[in-house]
Amino acid sequence: MKGTLIYSSALVMALLTASCSSENVVESIPDSADHNLTFTLRTPAGEKVGYTKALHDSPEYAINSLTLYEYEVADDGSTSLARVMSYPDGNGKNSLNPVDGGNGTYTFSIIVPAANDGKKYSYKFVANDATPTQPIGSDFNTFSQTLASLTFGAVETPTADLLAKNGIAMSGVAVAGGNEILTMSKGLACDVNMTRIVSRVDIRHQIPNLKITEVTLHGAPQSGFLFPQSIVPLVQPENCVSLGLNTNVVLPADYLNRLKDIDEVNLKKAFYLYERQNSDENSAYVNIKYTVDANSTEYVGEIDVPFRTTGENPTAVHAQRNHLYTIVLGNGTDPIAGKVTARLIVDDWNLVEVDEPLTDDDPERN
Repeated sequence: MKGTLIYSSALVMALLTASCSSENVVESIPDSADHNLTFTLRTPAGEKVGYTKALHDSPEYAINSLTLYEYEVADDGSTSLARVMSYPDGNGKNSLNPVDGGNGTYTFSIIVPAANDGKKYSYKFVANDATPTQPIGSDFNTFSQTLASLTFGAVETPTADLLAKNGIAMSGVAVAGGNEILTMSKGLACDVNMTRIVSRVDIRHQIPNLKITEVTLHGAPQSGFLFPQSIVPLVQPENCVSLGLNTNVVLPADYLNRLKDIDEVNLKKAFYLYERQNSDENSAYVNIKYTVDANSTEYVGEIDVPFRTTGENPTAVHAQRNHLYTIVLGNGTDPIAGKVTARLIVDDWNLVEVDEPLTDDDPERN
């Protein structure tokens, strides 16, 4: 009897152990159904830095078209393009369906096969650009060198607003838990922070007796990269063009008629340009022609504003993607003495102000 009791107890323990093992096995089996991978896409609408809201408007962060590139990531870090999805394209399960959440945010999900669980992937996005077809199996390192579709070299008389004609091109990478390489699992959600691939130039002043008559951006790159490069690209002068003022920016015509109640003149979106390195020998610059009315005499002048600091030891300021450069004209009260000045303010469109004045050495040109 005693032996029987011992046998029975052992049997019960074996059954309990078997039961626990079965439960563990069941829990470790992945759900056989496909599931969703959710993205929250944020365009540069200013929600994280309050002061930037006044620096741009919805056409500068709206998503008109969007392409997703799904790359499988091997253990050695190499990538292989697995699939491409886009919006709008009407391909049912193979298309993106972003839902506008307001303030430049969009959410959407894609279907991930359960068989992919545990595998590593990365997701790259391009918005508002007609990106070239990438072959399945290709590596992202090759795609990262892709240029935007618009090249100024094909335009006879380029104006900078062409860069925003179909929405400003942006790119981004999906991140979850601070990582760009995502291990697939049920319920995975990630963020995508989109960055404009261009910078913007504004011009403003509060000089009652100064009237801007013509503005030109010299040294603008003919093309730009969709994705950030390790360093800001160096562009040779022969690969640059001069851009006219955006066609939707109207030069104020009534400064001189309102000397006592002049408001701030603000030429927003004067230019968009692709990023580029600048140096003393090779720099983009804005040429501003103007007239100054002083003592019933009209003086004609112009000033070149390069992308650099001023003062005793000037240094180059690179034109970087998603930055806003504001040229501020000042003084102008004594044009004969060359008092029309300029300073450059740089914002992450990074608030850096370059406020030493550049002075026009020869404002009287009639």
